[in-house]
Amino acid sequence: MNPTYHSFLFLLSLAFCLVLSYGRLLVLPTSNLTTEACSQSPKKDLCEKIINLDQSNPRKNLNDIAFIAFDQTDKAATTNLEFVSQATAISATAPNDPAQSAVDKAIKICSIEYEHASDAIDGAISALTSGTKGEVIEKFLKDATTSVETCQVNTKGQNGIAMQLDHMNQDLLDHLENALGVFHVYLENN
Repeated sequence: MNPTYHSFLFLLSLAFCLVLSYGRLLVLPTSNLTTEACSQSPKKDLCEKIINLDQSNPRKNLNDIAFIAFDQTDKAATTNLEFVSQATAISATAPNDPAQSAVDKAIKICSIEYEHASDAIDGAISALTSGTKGEVIEKFLKDATTSVETCQVNTKGQNGIAMQLDHMNQDLLDHLENALGVFHVYLENN
C-alpha cells in the first residue's frame, strides 16, 4: 500500500477521534451541570427531566439552570391556576348540590391559594433575574409551596375535579421542591 494512503487514513482516524471527543466535550458540561444543579433535589431524576424539557434557554451556568427550574415551575403553576379558574367558573354555574358544596369550597380555596402561589413564583423569578439576596428567593418559593399545600389539604379525599386537582397539586409541589433544590446548589456556588 501507498504510504500516502496510510498517512491519509491515520489523519482521517485522528480527525474523527477529535471530532468525537470535541462533540462529547460540548455535551458533557451541560449534562454534568444539570446533574450538579439537581443534586439537592429530593427527586433527582424528575428534576433532570424537568430541566431537560426546556430546550429554548441557555445552560451555561447554574443561574441558567435555576432560571429554567423556576420557569418550568411557573408553567406548572399557570396550568393549575387555569384549571382552578375553569373549575371555579363551572361550579358557579352548577345547580346548588349539597354533595358538591365541599368540592366547590375546596376549589374556591385553591383559587385564592393558587393566586398567591403564582405571585410568589413570579416574585422568585424576578428576584433571581435581578440578583436579589438568596433568602428572599427562598422565601418566595416556600410561600408558593405553603399555598399549594393549603390547596392540597382541602382537595384530599374529595372526588371529581378536586381529585384531579390533588394530582396536579402534587406535580406542582414536585416542581417547587426541584426549584428549591436547584436554588440551594446555585446559592452554594455563588
